Amino acid sequence: MADITAKIGKDADGPSCTVKFDLAESLDDAAKKWGEDVALSRINAAITIDVQAVIRRGLTPNDDGEISNPAQIQKMVDDFTPGVKKQGKSKAEKAEEAFGNLSDDEREELFKKFNPGAAAAGGKGKSSRR
Repeated sequence: MADITAKIGKDADGPSCTVKFDLAESLDDAAKKWGEDVALSRINAAITIDVQAVIRRGLTPNDDGEISNPAQIQKMVDDFTPGVKKQGKSKAEKAEEAFGNLSDDEREELFKKFNPGAAAAGGKGKSSRR
């Protein structure tokens, strides 16, 4: 059984609920649980969303402000292979990584920006973020 969580809104304090759901362990298991037609339909729906994301990347202007033409986008789609998505980094992990790549001076400036009272209080200012 897998834990599946949903919440309303982006606020950390928003209402949420976690439930248990018996997800399939394999394609055969999915076909047995819900029928082969349902399993195939869900696979195709997910792949369609992935292909649409490839198309959107082609329609997004590059650094020169140009978008890909239909033939280029078709090539991108032809080169696409569905796969297992790797879990992305959390916002905190991304911030920590970016902060770690800054020079000491850049870190100090950033710290001052988000902790305006820190310099006057000997580094113990209150954060302006809640």
